[in-house]
Amino acid sequence: MKIGKKTKLAILEKFIGRFLLFILLLTLCGFARYFFSQENKIVKSQEKLSKILEKTGDYCEKVKKMALFYVCKEKIVKKRYFYKTETYRKKLQDAEAWAWTSRLKVKGTKKNTYTYDYQLIKKGDELKERRILLEEDGKKKLEESAELKMVKYVSKYLVYGPVGFMSKYWQDYFDYEIVGKDIEEGKEAIILNSFPMSAIEENDNYGRIWVDEEDFSILKIEWDPKSIKDYEEEVIPSPIGDLEKEMIWSVSYCIEKNGVRFPSKQVIQEFLINEEGKKFIHQETLFNYVDYKFFKVEVDVNYRSPNHSKRKGLSSKLSWEIGLKMRPVLTSQFSFSRMVKLKNLK
Repeated sequence: MKIGKKTKLAILEKFIGRFLLFILLLTLCGFARYFFSQENKIVKSQEKLSKILEKTGDYCEKVKKMALFYVCKEKIVKKRYFYKTETYRKKLQDAEAWAWTSRLKVKGTKKNTYTYDYQLIKKGDELKERRILLEEDGKKKLEESAELKMVKYVSKYLVYGPVGFMSKYWQDYFDYEIVGKDIEEGKEAIILNSFPMSAIEENDNYGRIWVDEEDFSILKIEWDPKSIKDYEEEVIPSPIGDLEKEMIWSVSYCIEKNGVRFPSKQVIQEFLINEEGKKFIHQETLFNYVDYKFFKVEVDVNYRSPNHSKRKGLSSKLSWEIGLKMRPVLTSQFSFSRMVKLKNLK
């Protein structure tokens, strides 16, 4: 039995139609599976974020309520870099020609060093912070109630830095998102971004937070420069073109005592960036916090530095608890103009 040409065409068209329908159904199934898998990932991510916020909120409550009395050495190295313009020949892209151009080259640096005896006492709602300058540029000093020298940005009460980001009170005013993972001081950390839902005059700090994946304590904070009080973006003219200023400020909390983490280092760096995106370090201040000593807070405690028992100043009724000695870590730290206020400890 012969099949006519029209019949063959009809069978072929029917086969092609069914085949295309099959391909369409497979594609739709793939899209549906992808959509539901993505939706499932979002749900799991939100569940994970909710758990992190709950646990870090608990941690911050512990930090807020803990009576504190400790001293440590605050070692500061400030370094400023000076540049000169250097002319050199550069090969042009996609061409055999060469041209004379300019670049910046370090011609010198200036370094200042300081060592302070840092003291912090928190009892109830009372919070006191005090420094004694022990050494400046290698020379012995004994300056009571000293201010930080040669530091442009200052942050008070660094131990409470996590509270302004992650306390249960402030979580109602910020949005958070998980942006990745990292290893911080040998510990697995979850990185969060935080940003205010709206402008808050009382607390406008925001940036990134490294959370310990095991106990949900705060390992590190990095402030967004735009949230720093008095910080201004600048464009600086130079012989190689306009340079934009950029700042990085971070605080690491790697010293642990009774489940609470204390500052171990602080880094503030200012860079100048050219039109090609190359960075030139402008200045950096490196802080290291070492030789921690903790005391129990008793009734009517006043403080006298344990290292200078014969100094003039406040007498104290102390109960020695523990001396925790740390090796100096060569890193950089700055204090920021974003000051933590007591009313922010919510």
